[in-house]
Amino acid sequence: MTAPRSSARLLNKAAQNLTETSNSKPASSTILKKNTKATEKVKSDKPIKVSKTSKIQDLAKVQTEEAHEDQKSLKKNKEAGIKRTRSESKGESNNDEIEKDTESSGEIVKAESKETTKSKVESSKKVKMSELSQKDAENVGIEKKNYPNNKVMPTDYSFIKEKPEGCLKIVSYNVNSLSAAIKKGFKEYVKAENPDILCLQETKLNTPMAFLFTNDEYPYITWNSSTAKKGYSGTAVFSKIKPLKVSKKLGIPEFDNEGRFISLEFETFYLVAAYVPNSGMKLDRLDSRREFDAKMNEYLTSLEKDKPVIYTGDLNVSHNEIDLARPDTNHKTAGFTDSERKSFSQILETNNRVDTFRAFYPDERIGGYSFYGYRFNGREKLTGWRLDYFVVSSSLFSRVKDSFIRNECYGASDHVPIVMYLSNE
Repeated sequence: MTAPRSSARLLNKAAQNLTETSNSKPASSTILKKNTKATEKVKSDKPIKVSKTSKIQDLAKVQTEEAHEDQKSLKKNKEAGIKRTRSESKGESNNDEIEKDTESSGEIVKAESKETTKSKVESSKKVKMSELSQKDAENVGIEKKNYPNNKVMPTDYSFIKEKPEGCLKIVSYNVNSLSAAIKKGFKEYVKAENPDILCLQETKLNTPMAFLFTNDEYPYITWNSSTAKKGYSGTAVFSKIKPLKVSKKLGIPEFDNEGRFISLEFETFYLVAAYVPNSGMKLDRLDSRREFDAKMNEYLTSLEKDKPVIYTGDLNVSHNEIDLARPDTNHKTAGFTDSERKSFSQILETNNRVDTFRAFYPDERIGGYSFYGYRFNGREKLTGWRLDYFVVSSSLFSRVKDSFIRNECYGASDHVPIVMYLSNE
């Protein structure tokens, strides 16, 4: 309220002076100069028109506004002081905002150079492919063209030839749910393949499946389903040859209850079909899996005292770098940990057992993959793993005529079948 009263007094005084000196040019000139200066000052903040007929009122208004500006200035100074205090207490937040602004600017720069970056990435991919080719002494790009990447089972099985004369055809196949596989062409494949012995893993059946095959096709069938968990694990063996003896227990209750093991004795060999436990995404079952391998090694050794052994199934390990598409990034992944590979090496080294596929095809990479994961479209990209094996006693290897991967037969499962020809003599 101080500013208005002061302005009123100034207005009265100015009026009185103007009356007394109405004919005096110097006085009018002085007032006009003051008025002009005040007007110029106000113009810098807020333009005000000065009327010649209301100089006194304008002067009073200017002075009043100056007083108001002073009050506003004081208020702003106080507010500035408060903001400064808050700003100091939030210095880290302000720095974060600056960093965000900087990042935002960086994003703009990145967007502007998107095409250049894309070009560099493509060049990098070509370099990586070149390095991979040199490392493996093969042109992966060309090799991939020689292998099928179908996602459904074939309708034409003319590529399956008759087995060699005087041989048994043994097939191992992880079906990843037998019920599901049947709907995707499993039975048609088996009919075309016509193995003498068929070993299945991961059947995921709670009870045996009746009438899957006729007695004429496979009169000797052994099922081993999981009792620990429904719809989990499970193995089965279908044979045209009568086994002398059958066993479903390895001697580890944890795994015996999961139906992972079937052992059959035939006249000149033992056949051990297994679904080796996976170590898990977090490797939480790695120790148990190594226990399984150790127990299996002991069991095979005990059988070999009597007659040679065929050890087959989904053994859940890629033994060497050549056995999977991306070894460099999977050393801590279940199936390719150093611990699992060492454990499998011990099985092979005991009594000089033979990995039959690798013995016949030592340099084969893509042609050896038996598993293509669904998650990353592995089949289309041909980025697979070799997890399925025929391992034989060294004394039996001379009877093995071939051991290979049935690459064309993908679609009923995320695995493909593996095949081995064993001569009768």
